[in-house]
Amino acid sequence: MNIPSRLLLPCLFCVALTLTSGCANQPDAPKTAMVAAREIPLMELERVTANVPFIELKGHTDRITSAAFFPDGKKIVTASWDGTARLWDANTGEELSAITGLSGWHTSFSPTGRKIASRDAVPDAQDRRTSGTARVWDTESRKELYTFSGYFQTFSPDEKKLFTWEYTPNVQDLSVQVWDAELGEKLYTLPGMLSTSPFSPDGKKVFTSVASGTRVRDESVKVWDVESGKELYTLQGWVNTRPFSPDGKMIVTEVDRSWRIFGFVLSVNTNIHIWDAESGKLLHALPGGFIRTSPTFSPDGKKLVTRDAASARGRVVITGDGRKPSVLRIWDTDTGKELQKLEGHPDIVSHAHFSPDGKKIVVSTFAGRNYFHQVWDVESGKVFSSIAGFFCFSPDERHVLALVEDVCCVPGAVRIWDAELKNVLHVLPGQFLRISSDGKKIVTSNDDHTIRIWDLSAKVQTEEQIAEAPQEPAEQPISPLDLPPVFDEDLAAFRAQILAEERARELATIEEERNFVPLVENPEALIPMQPHHLWITPDRRHVVMNSRVVLREGFLELLACRVASKEHESILAVRVEPQLIHAALLVANARPGRPMQLSPVFVPASGDRIDITLRWLDETGTQHESPAQDWVWDMSVSPESAKQPMTTHWVFSGSRMRQDFDGNDIYEANITGELFGLSNFFGSVLDVPIRSTDDNTQLMFACFTERIPPLDTIVTIILTPVVE
Repeated sequence: MNIPSRLLLPCLFCVALTLTSGCANQPDAPKTAMVAAREIPLMELERVTANVPFIELKGHTDRITSAAFFPDGKKIVTASWDGTARLWDANTGEELSAITGLSGWHTSFSPTGRKIASRDAVPDAQDRRTSGTARVWDTESRKELYTFSGYFQTFSPDEKKLFTWEYTPNVQDLSVQVWDAELGEKLYTLPGMLSTSPFSPDGKKVFTSVASGTRVRDESVKVWDVESGKELYTLQGWVNTRPFSPDGKMIVTEVDRSWRIFGFVLSVNTNIHIWDAESGKLLHALPGGFIRTSPTFSPDGKKLVTRDAASARGRVVITGDGRKPSVLRIWDTDTGKELQKLEGHPDIVSHAHFSPDGKKIVVSTFAGRNYFHQVWDVESGKVFSSIAGFFCFSPDERHVLALVEDVCCVPGAVRIWDAELKNVLHVLPGQFLRISSDGKKIVTSNDDHTIRIWDLSAKVQTEEQIAEAPQEPAEQPISPLDLPPVFDEDLAAFRAQILAEERARELATIEEERNFVPLVENPEALIPMQPHHLWITPDRRHVVMNSRVVLREGFLELLACRVASKEHESILAVRVEPQLIHAALLVANARPGRPMQLSPVFVPASGDRIDITLRWLDETGTQHESPAQDWVWDMSVSPESAKQPMTTHWVFSGSRMRQDFDGNDIYEANITGELFGLSNFFGSVLDVPIRSTDDNTQLMFACFTERIPPLDTIVTIILTPVVE
């Protein structure tokens, strides 16, 4: 090995250690008190729910994916993975028609309700890659009028045009097709990508995001005249959806000049640019960035909320236990001056929404599997209330604020709160789908593929009326607090013995793995990336690690996982931090691609092909070698009576990055332990470049038991990048 190579490897190793280990001596962030979420006892759920009238829609046979109300609220269209879109009477629940022959991934009405737009997207991997047909149906006759290539469609506000676009892996090749919505004829083509809300409030302008580099963030925003298709101006920066202010006078982008290396944000530098929507002239440049991917305007467009850059993306090396409160700022869009500073939200902000009257702003964060919210008073900048769940505002100010959430103690429930967030008005079972434009009806779906439309405007009994009604006496349950404490010394001693034995076995296992010499030629020449566990060969062509067989029978979602993570669905467990494997592959000249994409359509994982070779010793000490595919039975192509091994290879997708509560970008595989996937995961270091779901009812792969050595066999894994 030459001198430059010897210098490069330690440098890259140090970078990898820095990115994964963090700093233990970071000072604790200021502590902020969190107000506990309000809870409704389980026994009260049925009582509160029973007072809200609903109609039930039956007909779909698979998961419901979307629902949309007719403009006057009298009809509703739903879509399902059962391959149908169905039109219903929203008042009686009667099914008016079923549009078959499509996957029913998404449906919507045109602005006047005269047409229904649908998009195909079949969950099956191969069908989904080749699908992508936009269809337009006549609402009255329920007949298909025409179809377009492209998986996304939206009507212009005047309903005269339909916009579609197709996704390609090369973001620079994206284009938008514009069609005559009456005749189905193509009018013109625009470069770039279309968002879900691309039009100005008056419907005369539309924007597309155009990539100028290899990354989606290397974008500019182009604004076009809807009628002629002519470009009006190009703006620096990017925006995901709704860039126009509510009054249509301004358009907002985020300019991201952050410094990244290997996908990690090392230095954050973002600014919000406010432009004149008529001329495209820059009006203000504000420090900070979008709350998530789009600007947050007040309903009158006079205020804009941004986040401080450090409040959303911190340095990747910080991993201390102290949480860093987020900082948001409210700006006057006319003058560009700061109006209010909101400090103290205890976690990283994921959403911010103004109330319909503009006097409150709800700041949200996603923690674990639930949302936490603080409601702030815009004038004073102080917290008005705190609550858990996922919310949305009712469009009808008479109904004021409707907070919709998945209740922690009752999965799949929706709570409706009053305007002051002091009382729960209703608790509805099911998953939230849609709220009507008048705020009077809420649509939920159930696990049995039925749909309920709840009427919130109906007169129901109040809590006081219910409380005054005669109640049947119920037996008082015995509380565990009323029982005398019991301490069994023999049981405690037995438990301590079991734990000590488990710990001794674990230490013996670790010691055995540390002393196991990798099954490669000249193992003493290997260059360690993680001592005793992870190496690269001197020629930098192979990555080597030791693992242990932990599963020989059953279904699979991974070939290998990190120890103490997903051994119940992986053949091998590896005692190596996933991000170090990523770094080792980079040293071995492998080029990472991107994890798979699920929305708006499935795009398989990409990256250099990685061949996986497995070597092990049998009970006689004889060495064996096999490609990893031979240990995996492909159930999608062969029955158990005639098993065939998988033929798919792996690619270096690299785990996606996510943010922890401190705003630090972290390597997701470090949390999930997903190393070499067989089902598609965002966190896999290596993934299969095909559609492979982790749905337990549709798994494609299982253990090829006859070919896998006994449990606890130590196996040397050799990763070989195939650089084309």
